[in-house]
Amino acid sequence: MVVLLSQERRSAVLTAPVNISMPTTAPTNSASPAAHLLPCVLACSGCSPAGALADRTARRLQELGLAQMSCLVGVGGRVKSILATVQSAPAVMVIDGCPLECGANSLRQAGITSFMQFKLHEVGVRKHDTNILENDCACVTAAAAQQLADAAFATRRSANLASKEFALADVQFGGRIEA
Repeated sequence: MVVLLSQERRSAVLTAPVNISMPTTAPTNSASPAAHLLPCVLACSGCSPAGALADRTARRLQELGLAQMSCLVGVGGRVKSILATVQSAPAVMVIDGCPLECGANSLRQAGITSFMQFKLHEVGVRKHDTNILENDCACVTAAAAQQLADAAFATRRSANLASKEFALADVQFGGRIEA
């Protein structure tokens, strides 16, 4: 049996703390009003087991209510509604299955340059391994979820710092901030 993640890497991913606030509501779908609040996740669904794992990981993030999955092929095909969905998302993550990074390249070709990239080959997944275990999917999903959580934390921290700086400027200039 081929193991996608080395035992050491699997242990590291499984034991790493994942501090994710799980939503208290049911997972959303694209018709849900709350869907626009979630990051958008796109996945390579290439012809290898690594592509299949990328796709399963994105679907699992959506099932958990941590992201809203959209269609990477629609981005590549320049489908207006899909491009609008991706461009209006608060954050975008692409999950690439192999070092060719077709997902990230597709986003760049469509003019989308602000996105997170989760590279399965950097967590021990090899393109041509033939067995994808449920445990592998769980490990990869946890690592991708951690990256989403870290990015959300950094964004909130930046926003909080910016609002504190604005409040400080407001105090310093007696409420008269001029552009």
